[in-house]
Amino acid sequence: MSKEPGEPRQEAGDRALLITKLTDPSTTLEERILASRELFPEERKREILARADKDRKGRPVRYFRGMSYEELGAILESNEGLSVNLNSDKEFKRKQKEIQFSLKSFLQNEGLYDELKLDFNELCSDFTLDNFSNFIRSKLPLVKLLKLHQTGSYLDSVDATGLKSLSIGSPVQPPLDPFKDKSGIPTVEFSIPTEEVVISPSSNNLGLQEREKEANVMTLKPEWIVDVYNGTQDFAQRFFNDPDSVLYSAYLEQKEKDSLIQTLGYVGENSMWDILKKWIDSEKLADLIPTQKMLDLDGTNPDLQKPLIQE
Repeated sequence: MSKEPGEPRQEAGDRALLITKLTDPSTTLEERILASRELFPEERKREILARADKDRKGRPVRYFRGMSYEELGAILESNEGLSVNLNSDKEFKRKQKEIQFSLKSFLQNEGLYDELKLDFNELCSDFTLDNFSNFIRSKLPLVKLLKLHQTGSYLDSVDATGLKSLSIGSPVQPPLDPFKDKSGIPTVEFSIPTEEVVISPSSNNLGLQEREKEANVMTLKPEWIVDVYNGTQDFAQRFFNDPDSVLYSAYLEQKEKDSLIQTLGYVGENSMWDILKKWIDSEKLADLIPTQKMLDLDGTNPDLQKPLIQE
């Protein structure tokens, strides 16, 4: 990518007010949609995507992540980007024994325990989140760290691997609409410099990576955000119905047999999942990643054998 996307062009005070409106729990869905469009204008998104690196079909690479409005607000209000879960320390302390046992089992299963036994014992003598994160990032080869990230569901709530997962091409599930006292979960679209992205090799794949079209980054920067989709119909109207979307052809096929889409432009829940499933089943991760990352996917990138953080 020739240059990183810049910040949206608003005055600082106006931008802060729009971020508050977008992320405040009391904001209505309609107000969130309006705030998102002011914060992330369509023209800016198109300019950024035009500069983005391409996949092997020649399309700009697009990244998506569902997140709470709290997490979104933390990213937008940060100058450095969000690199840790907001509740990581508390969750790590709660799961400390489980994490310690599971890490030892992982090292044994991967044939790394004997080599790292002294380092592991030192870690266990002061088993904090910071020390754990430093151990797995500086001692494990990146290919093993990626595998730990993919298979270690017990680490999801503590963000201990330092990796944040995104889907490439399209989100694999729609946003969640607000319900009763719940604000819903928006889908956030990013355009990320390729050098910031890590792709797990297919040799690590347990079926999840292909299905989830997964990529990883170390941080999520506010200037990388190009759009926020608030609720299912905002997503359907602006992403399904976008000729540049990877879902567009599946959407047109669904439209031919769905009278609600034809007459009202409304995409029901079943149709929405049918469109996503058709795309997930028909398109390979290899077709979606930046062409520069093919060596990561096939496992031949020598950097995969080095730790993420080298001492």
